[in-house]
Amino acid sequence: FDLGKVLRSKFAKRVARAARTTAILGAGGSLLGYLSLVHRAELGDATSFYLDFNVDEVVVKNKTDSEGQSAFKKLMGDGKKTMTLLAFREAIEKAKNDPRCSSLVLRSSGTSENKWLSGEVSATSTMQEVRSALAGFAGAKPAYAAFSTFGELGTSNGLQAFTLASVCRVSISPSGHLSIPGYSSRAPFFRDLLDKWGIEFYVVKRNQYKNALNNLTERGYTRAHQEATEHLLGSIFEQCVRDISDSLGMAPAMVKKQVDKGVLTAREAKECGLIHDIAWCSEVMDRAAMEARKAAAPLKAKADRELTSKELDKYRVPLPKYADAIKARATLDRLHSIPGEMWRKLGRSLNPGKEEEGAVALLTLNGPILNGSSGGSKSIDSSKTVRLLRKAGSMKKVKAVVLRVNSPGGSVVGSDEIHHAISELEARGKRVVISMGDVCASGGYYISAPASKIFAMPGTLTGSIGVIMGKLNFQGFLSDLGVRMDPGRNFGKNAGLMSQTMAYTRAQTKQINHLIDDVYLEFLSKVSSGRGLSMKMAKKVANGRVWTGEDAYRLGLVDALGGLEDAIRASKEVAGLGENAKVVRVKEETSFFRDFGQALKGVVSGEALLDYAVSSLFGYDVRVMRELESQVNGRPAMLEPAFLF
Repeated sequence: FDLGKVLRSKFAKRVARAARTTAILGAGGSLLGYLSLVHRAELGDATSFYLDFNVDEVVVKNKTDSEGQSAFKKLMGDGKKTMTLLAFREAIEKAKNDPRCSSLVLRSSGTSENKWLSGEVSATSTMQEVRSALAGFAGAKPAYAAFSTFGELGTSNGLQAFTLASVCRVSISPSGHLSIPGYSSRAPFFRDLLDKWGIEFYVVKRNQYKNALNNLTERGYTRAHQEATEHLLGSIFEQCVRDISDSLGMAPAMVKKQVDKGVLTAREAKECGLIHDIAWCSEVMDRAAMEARKAAAPLKAKADRELTSKELDKYRVPLPKYADAIKARATLDRLHSIPGEMWRKLGRSLNPGKEEEGAVALLTLNGPILNGSSGGSKSIDSSKTVRLLRKAGSMKKVKAVVLRVNSPGGSVVGSDEIHHAISELEARGKRVVISMGDVCASGGYYISAPASKIFAMPGTLTGSIGVIMGKLNFQGFLSDLGVRMDPGRNFGKNAGLMSQTMAYTRAQTKQINHLIDDVYLEFLSKVSSGRGLSMKMAKKVANGRVWTGEDAYRLGLVDALGGLEDAIRASKEVAGLGENAKVVRVKEETSFFRDFGQALKGVVSGEALLDYAVSSLFGYDVRVMRELESQVNGRPAMLEPAFLF
């Protein structure tokens, strides 16, 4: 065998040329990728700009990461730019301290897919977190809110949108309106309809404020139901009035006086001091662009001709683009830190006694709580959640865990499994801090109770410490249709306990009440021990009543009022970490091919197509609802169903 001859052969030369080409292309590709990152991080050649936050095109979601959005869905896109709340707040904070950013423009045509601008009371918390970030920016640099209208001709409630915008210098287009009528309670009750159809609905609950199914069992508001509903709406309304009052320097009584007028024209809104200007959105953007240009070259801005709209647009940086620049800069920083990290790892290997720098783990729990693993992305599956919590607990560098919880509750067993996993983390010395989202009620509160600290925004809906169980009986309905149910022999005295064509017997009713009492007392016990409350106080604040975050803080159900950043800061303090300690996101791994396979499976399934159509129409995940219904039907549930829709 002549090795030299082989190396001199044409084949060997071709292989060598191919290897050189591959190396050059690889290096070239890496260089191009690096230069692309640098270009993105530096925002191209932008030396001065204003930040454009168009809420019609940018949807800020009450999440901490892209959970719930698969790799396949990210590739396909839905036409909207989606930002997580954490990414949004980071971008606003960076822009506030960026010398190139001269101002911010918050703008909208008056219609937005952001639920926290639509007047939904259950989304107030997200609006407040977004508002807090904008208020921080407005305290340092000019911030403008250019809205075409706040509720055109009074067709929608613009109170939340105006509460948000009030931290800025507000303008409305000449033909726009300020529709801030406030909140009212009006609910349909179906008891008479069910009676006509011969349908009986059995509900056992603890206690009188657990009114989630009252619409099906009552003919109108009960005293407790009305009291709780009016208190919630009143509390949220007062928070909005207070925020507007603080931003505009107007007495709360005067703000309420203007609210009571219902709908104001742009001229009336300016005359009474609620807005600052009447201007088209394009005029506000042009003004912000000229300010950015003046900041870049003050002398040239005075002497030059008037710029065209295309030239002015060069001074506009959309918020998603700026957020992308932050991500690119973070990637570059990681690349640049690789040599230093390698030296640090070598140092730790030579000095094994030296403790690794601590970090905080961040997990998001979003949706109804299900027992087991449903495989869905819009629910809190107990098996998956426990697995992720244990993963965080096994990470040596993780000293504390922050849970962002946004859930109306659900399965009792699933909630208890997650509660146990969080208690285990606490017992091992890894402090858990809860950051409540828009809704953290019933089972959502149950899983939060054992944490070291709980944070909620003033508008968070929480509490609902109680349990409910319901069963429908269609026997009368079927009988009216001519369907006769002929019972056969039962093998087991209570075999028909959960049958939807049989009523409960007296003994079964007693048994169900005993079961509900047991679950409720366990819930109270966990609240008492977790929050450091006496059982007497726990019972007083429970009874199934929903509270705002502001109420919960006053009653001792949460430790502080604040958002996600406050919770992260507190977790570092309780774990004894520095303020620059890293935040590590813990989530389940996903892949493009797995998501693509699931999507393809859904396309060829008629049931999946129907689910998709209904989900798109009503705005909630039908598959998750079906799974939840199968788990809580005829079983005790820690759930506030009203918050699912």
